[in-house]
Amino acid sequence: MKKNLAQTQNLKKEVKIMKSIISLCISLALIFGMVQAFGVQAAPGDIINFPDANLKAALIENGVDANGDGEIT
Repeated sequence: MKKNLAQTQNLKKEVKIMKSIISLCISLALIFGMVQAFGVQAAPGDIINFPDANLKAALIENGVDANGDGEIT
């Protein structure tokens, strides 16, 4: 019985992680889609302001920060 409970808890954790990954992918797709659709472009070197700190942190964590300064340009 304890083994089944542990397996259920692990499965719940895995599902939560997968939901986070899917959510991040959808967010990225929406952002890049909007950039292409509306022609919004930042000049080289301009820092992009993200009102959602969690999204910015996730983007930086996934390598979007090209020069390692903690900002997305």
